[in-house]
Amino acid sequence: QAGFTLTAPNGGENWLVGSTQTLTWITNGTVNFVTLAYSTDSGLTYPNLITSSTTNMGNFSWTVPDTVSGTVRVRVADATDAEASDTSNADVRIRVAVTLGAPNGGEQWRVGEVRTITWSAVGTVPAVRLQYSRDNFISDIQTIHAAAPTPGPYAWTIPDAISNTVKVRIMDPNDPGALDLSNADMRITANFTVIAPNGGEQWVVGSTQNVTWTKAGSVTNAKIDYSTDAGGTWVPIIG
Repeated sequence: QAGFTLTAPNGGENWLVGSTQTLTWITNGTVNFVTLAYSTDSGLTYPNLITSSTTNMGNFSWTVPDTVSGTVRVRVADATDAEASDTSNADVRIRVAVTLGAPNGGEQWRVGEVRTITWSAVGTVPAVRLQYSRDNFISDIQTIHAAAPTPGPYAWTIPDAISNTVKVRIMDPNDPGALDLSNADMRITANFTVIAPNGGEQWVVGSTQNVTWTKAGSVTNAKIDYSTDAGGTWVPIIG
């Protein structure tokens, strides 16, 4: 009876749905054709055929199916003798491939605004976890939504988290390793609305007038300027 030694995957690999991976094995003896199958229950059963019969070249190119699981194993066997086989020594993970679309860096979003988080996924994932951080997810990790339905998008009301170093992250709640985050920093800034003057007023030179505004976001001081060229340039009133 021929013997096999499966060399890849042999346990611990993380393979993305839709990616192309190479299955490899060593054959002891003469075997012309092999059967390849995979398990999603740590090798208890192998109901999922990769191929019923392929020429025994010692390798096979496999497009990873949409079977998201952390308990996958692969089996190679003689196509004419199923008992001549070998399997992965430990579990392999098939994970969804998620890609964050927006925000992806460089945006300036204001406190209280409603902005859209977008993403895409290759593989079936019913919901994703959305988070943001102001220190690249080192210690400041805040949840936007624990299980936002896919495929999205998600309308995010921007929190009072003023910072120039904000990133957003998306992940599979059942597999924290399946994630993507903003490629670069974005900004969350305070949100000001000028109430007066807001256009059309006639103010006399030397008179005292009230400049009024509202704000969203924790900011202690405001800088006030005025323009005499319709906003082209600005002159300080108070710093």
